[in-house]
Amino acid sequence: MRSALSRKCLFFDSYMTIALQTDSKLENSQESAGGGRSGPYTQELGLAMRRALWWMAMALCMYGAFDARAQTAAALGAVKSVYVEPFANKPGAEGLRADLIAELRKSHRVSVAASPQAADAVIGGTGETWVRGYYSLNPRVRSVGSDAHPIYGGYLSVELKGRGGETLWSYLVTPRRFGPEDIGRNLCGQIVRKLVEVLK
Repeated sequence: MRSALSRKCLFFDSYMTIALQTDSKLENSQESAGGGRSGPYTQELGLAMRRALWWMAMALCMYGAFDARAQTAAALGAVKSVYVEPFANKPGAEGLRADLIAELRKSHRVSVAASPQAADAVIGGTGETWVRGYYSLNPRVRSVGSDAHPIYGGYLSVELKGRGGETLWSYLVTPRRFGPEDIGRNLCGQIVRKLVEVLK
């Protein structure tokens, strides 16, 4: 999407260059005709031309933005299978990858491919989980014992890339609730729900 928009907005620079060249030619023609500095009429004409060129350039940039969004939406709608790359080597990362694959399979919106070549898109990312503390149902127990339950923290950041390596979508989540529940399902469930929304 960014590359398409960048290509469209190159017209802005082109038209601004034309505007400056036009001003320079007007000034040169006036000087060669012995008229010295341009008169009010010529100045107003130059201003009107610059404004027209500016609006044309902005229109092209706006068109490029809408066109890029349309292309991205079409690419997202065509995704039927994904491959989940190995995550960065951080505590709990591989467990998050396994949980993400499981949640994707449960979604029934996309299938999980065994290789990038067999997939319509690739999911890459990184994540980490850690123990934030412990709690116990027995308020008299202050030490970490057999009845103490861990409270997890963590995050998961993913990026969905098309076959050409272009980023189609990215998202970052943190736990919605801090508690003893499965941190992997907490994070990966959020990711998959959001992904299914954008793939519709």
